[in-house]
Amino acid sequence: MKKTATCLLALTLCFCTAMSTTVFAADFDQNSTATPSTAITFDYKEQPVTPNEPSYIIVIPDTIELTEEGTALCIEAENVQDLGDQRISVTIAGTDKYRNQMVLEGKAATAPVNQSLRYQLIAADGTIIETTGGKDQVNGVELASFTEDGEVVYTMKPVITAANKKDVVYTGSIFFNIELVSAEDTVE
Repeated sequence: MKKTATCLLALTLCFCTAMSTTVFAADFDQNSTATPSTAITFDYKEQPVTPNEPSYIIVIPDTIELTEEGTALCIEAENVQDLGDQRISVTIAGTDKYRNQMVLEGKAATAPVNQSLRYQLIAADGTIIETTGGKDQVNGVELASFTEDGEVVYTMKPVITAANKKDVVYTGSIFFNIELVSAEDTVE
């Protein structure tokens, strides 16, 4: 009888182990001479390493009011994480004006046609980014590059000439492209 009970117990243990049961409980009689035991199985496998997705926030003002002296255009990177061998590139994608010119337009009460006013971006090192009439001259120009939190500041300044009319509200838009690129790539 003991032999039959032992075989039955062993078969039950094998069956439960094959079923990948994580918990196994057995009842043992106080008069039993069998030693209580628990079969343990752990399947230790190499887990594939899944890299985290890059994440970041780029902050660019949605409105800028220009002054004659120039106004700061601050491009900020926040919460930059898991870029790996990449960097965040912020480039000029174009403007809302003809041929993607860096121009503002307005209508003077005394003039029958729209007035235009050029503007430029001046970097901290004095480099000037502007258009002079050619098509798409500044498209693709990199304004900022980030591998961590930080900021890049430009001065956005109107180019005022004698031909510009006063008492005109000049408006326009500039568009930006934000993308992850290889840390080794540089934009000229």
